[in-house]
Amino acid sequence: MALKIGFIGEEVNITIRQGADYEAQFTLEDSNGVTIDLTGRVYTAIMRKTPKSSAITASFVCELTNPTGGVFTMSMSNAVTATIPAGDTLDAQESQYVWEMEMLGADNKIYPVYYGKVSVFRQLTR
Repeated sequence: MALKIGFIGEEVNITIRQGADYEAQFTLEDSNGVTIDLTGRVYTAIMRKTPKSSAITASFVCELTNPTGGVFTMSMSNAVTATIPAGDTLDAQESQYVWEMEMLGADNKIYPVYYGKVSVFRQLTR
């Protein structure tokens, strides 16, 4: 039997379009499928060019929309997405980023929630 020690979060890859509003809704459940009460928890999410980049490219707004039902949203305004550099294609290196989300629990400890790749699609309308 394999023993799993530690948790790095769940991988979720996302796509953002430059100059458009971005929003994703999440519902957190335990291993039995029961929603987790998020009351008193704080979520933060950021994106960087690479995991080693010191500069934060952009920050997401995380809002508890139904804390007792385990629901929260992560968003970014069109004003913010318009400032994110992107290449000519979605697969171009200039369009590739990484992101992560952490939770500050009621116990004042930081827990990883999600992480993954971000692809930014270039805005054509200006």
